[in-house]
Parts: sequence; C-alpha cells; structure tokens
Amino acid sequence: MQGIIENQDAIDQVFRQYFGPPEADPQDDAGEGLADALIIDMAKAARNGEKFSDLWEGGLSELPSQSEADLALCQMLAFWTNKNAAQMDRLFRASGLYRKKWDERHGRDTYGALTIQKALDRTTETYTPRKGKAEVGNDYFQNDAGIFFRKPTKEGPVSVQLANFNAIITSETVRDDGQTTTIFFDIEAKLRGRKYAFPLPVNKFQAMHWPTEQMGAGAIVQPGPTYKDRLRVAIQTLSGDVSRHEVFVHTGWRKFPSGWAYLHADGALGAD
Repeated sequence: MQGIIENQDAIDQVFRQYFGPPEADPQDDAGEGLADALIIDMAKAARNGEKFSDLWEGGLSELPSQSEADLALCQMLAFWTNKNAAQMDRLFRASGLYRKKWDERHGRDTYGALTIQKALDRTTETYTPRKGKAEVGNDYFQNDAGIFFRKPTKEGPVSVQLANFNAIITSETVRDDGQTTTIFFDIEAKLRGRKYAFPLPVNKFQAMHWPTEQMGAGAIVQPGPTYKDRLRVAIQTLSGDVSRHEVFVHTGWRKFPSGWAYLHADGALGAD
C-alpha cells in the first residue's frame, strides 16, 4: 500500500486548473502602489487619457476587435499599477470592457489571466510616484497628471482633479519702490513635460487667471464654483515653507534701522 506524501505544488496546480486563481479583495490597495480610484483619475487625466476613458467605458478606441481593446486597457493598467496583476484584474472587472469571456478557460488559464500576462510581457515602463514636499499634502497632492484634492465622502476620500498641471511657489519677493511694497510669488510649473518659471504679483495669483496666461491654452483648471479657490489653496499647501527676500527697486536716500543709505543700481552707500 502506497503511503500519503506531501505535495503542495500538485495540489495548488489542481486547484488553479478547476477553480482558477483566488480572487483579490476589491477593497485592497496594491501594497505600496496607488489606490484604484486614484489610478482611474490619473489615467483619465494623462496625455492618452481620452483613449483610456474610451476603453474604460467599454469602447474599442478605433481598435479592430474587443480582444485588442482588452489588451490595450490591460497594458495601460500595467503601467499605472506597476505591473500588479491582482490590481489589474480588479480594475478590469470594474471597466466597461469586462464580460463573461474574461473568466472563460483557454487551456489551463482563463482568457483574463492570459490577457494580463500578455500585457505584463509587453509593458517595459511603469509609473513611479515621486516623493517630496511638492508632491503630498494633507488634503492635496500632485503628480504627472496634475493637482488633486482628496474629497471626503461616506465611503472614504475620493481623488478630485483640480488642474492638469503642476505648480509650486518656490520663494516670495517683496519689491519696495520707496512708496509702496508689492509681493511677488516665484512660481515653478510643469505642463505636459514642459517646465515654466515666472513671478506673479499676489493679486494675480489670488485671481487664478494666470495658468492660461503663462502656459497657454493647454493649462486647464477644472470647472466649478470652488475649484479655483481649492487650486490656490492646494498650490500654497504643497509649496510648504518658502523663502522670503526683499528687493529695492528705486534709487535715492533710504532710512534703515541701521541708518541712512543711498541706493543706486549697483547697491548702496552708507551716510558715512
């Protein structure tokens, strides 16, 4: 009589053959990766966001077949999830492309598992969130897709896009003309890979008309009665502590705490 031996690999193989891989908990996030809702927001706001949105809603995005659309969406998900197969499967099941065929067996694996593996094999680059003071705030964050607000809901925070560009205040300058002082914010912004740097008077920054004035028609602030105010607060929050310095933009005598000085183009001369 032959004894019973331990062979977990064989048991696992039989289990996968008849029952498929274990389903991921839809509430789980991808370890150190991005939450599902945030991935969807970022993918829709990215440069190829129109294509992602079409595929996500169940369209073919001008591809010749639904199978090719399935693969195209999975490749996008592979990029955003850092090739996390379980999260890719979970997200695909929430998309408009999901159908019964996804769970049909094709040999030892399901159609969905084969499609995900093919997408993983073809994906050579993935999204890596940047870290630093300009990236994360308590209620706001920014990444390559733009600036976002974490909106509290009963089901938990939901990421709401405020703008499709990045921006922070790097420093502030007080310009003194001898009669009045004006504060300027030194702004660094990024839109579609292009970097911008420019000063803004505080009143222009507050009005929030400057994105298109400085970066052109491609700079988009989402519509809504409070979005401009939220975007302004987001930029100030994400900028953290900024340095402040004073610049005198006039010539002539000026009294300082240390005494009188004559200001000229190359600097200042003391009264002595």
